[in-house]
Amino acid sequence: MHSVGKTYKKTIITELAEAISSFNVGEVKSLLSDEGTFAMQNDDAVIVISGKEEFISWLTRCYRKFPFGGRFRKRLDFNIVQSLHHSTGSPIIVFEEGRFPVLSADQARNEQSGLVIKSDNNKITGIDFCYLIMKTENPFIYEKRYLTTGQ
Repeated sequence: MHSVGKTYKKTIITELAEAISSFNVGEVKSLLSDEGTFAMQNDDAVIVISGKEEFISWLTRCYRKFPFGGRFRKRLDFNIVQSLHHSTGSPIIVFEEGRFPVLSADQARNEQSGLVIKSDNNKITGIDFCYLIMKTENPFIYEKRYLTTGQ
């Protein structure tokens, strides 16, 4: 007799969040489309649009710069936020309560940086940056502000 359990298929967004949170650069790379466009920061902290390889290099540098609490690396905490206003809106992945990756040294306490994810059924086709700015705590309501290239 076989027991039948629920089958759970992870979305590509969840797979990406888990790969980034566990520092699995190879898995992140495999989830990104070769033709995709991905936001990153150049050496002058200016947001630019890049290809897959440049984004992977930038993400690797972000890992090295991020201050970890302990001697050993732990998984990054993450939340996937879906817009309440638009069911078709792009999901946003927020790592470490909006503190990873570090996009600005003067980020306000009520701001959380996030990765806005664009995807088709099986590949991540784009990543943009945004800030989620907390408007109210109960219920949690955020204003989304996109960060554009050249900032």
